[in-house]
Amino acid sequence: MIRQATMNDIQYLLPFVNHYVQRQMDPFKSGLDFYARIPDFTLTTPNGFAPVIGVLRILNATYAWLHLFGLEADVIKTQKFRDFVQFQIENARKIGIRTIVTDAPLNAVLNHFSGRKIEASERTVILNLMNAVTEFKIAVNPQNLSVHDLNSSENKECRRGTRTVRDAALSDAKVIWEIINHYALHGEMLPKSLIFIQQNIRNYSVIEREGQIVGCAALQIMWNDLAEVASVGILDELRGLGMGQKLMTHIIGRAERLKLHKIFSLTRQIPFFEKMGFHKIPKETLPPKIWKDCMHCKKFMGCDEAAMIRELEL
Repeated sequence: MIRQATMNDIQYLLPFVNHYVQRQMDPFKSGLDFYARIPDFTLTTPNGFAPVIGVLRILNATYAWLHLFGLEADVIKTQKFRDFVQFQIENARKIGIRTIVTDAPLNAVLNHFSGRKIEASERTVILNLMNAVTEFKIAVNPQNLSVHDLNSSENKECRRGTRTVRDAALSDAKVIWEIINHYALHGEMLPKSLIFIQQNIRNYSVIEREGQIVGCAALQIMWNDLAEVASVGILDELRGLGMGQKLMTHIIGRAERLKLHKIFSLTRQIPFFEKMGFHKIPKETLPPKIWKDCMHCKKFMGCDEAAMIRELEL
């Protein structure tokens, strides 16, 4: 079986991946960023063969890096491996990725991708992007890199009057950026860069009304059992129509599928979050990592947000 990783897979993934990474001081940054990247991982169940693990890391609006672990010679020849690579391709297309970069041996992926030669200048750009986003240092030989262009297509059909909630795609990043930074200008959210949203697009969900994105929210994993619900925003003129609740229900469903035990938010919208099953907790009970972004907020020393949490039924 091929499936996306969940938090239940951490104990399985961590030692397996750690076997392949460079032996550096604290390569996983105490594991915090590794947990945040769990949604990027895909795995196969053994079924008599060595398992295959893949991590698809978005680099920017164009490139995503696919790294494959467990490429034993007998595995590459199996139908399971071919299905696994095809699963990765379809995953990339759904997100709207246009180009996959992989350091897998060409004989492992040649039948699945239409590769092209990488010029020296493009290789430099790609390596710089890879270094910028990699929380754990996977040993990569630059000469092994190959680039494979995809024909991404998105279904833009939307019936008039419908309100569709879905996981975000790369083509949504600019609108998400506009919504977040609109609220940031009014001191209600922390600003985000467009490249940050692109690289973390898998964390975001959006709600559409008549085919237009009118709201967004993010689910950011903080620890092995805890994630933050952040950047929840609906266009001003459409607030109060129940769209925030529909978006939040989708986010809660994502958290349950990832096997997270708790989700929290720092918010001033206490009645809304109470309606969604959250309750207030002392801020000091939250892990220190959550304050990393808050330190850039001008209200950090006099924060008026409440910490609210919801336990999930798994």
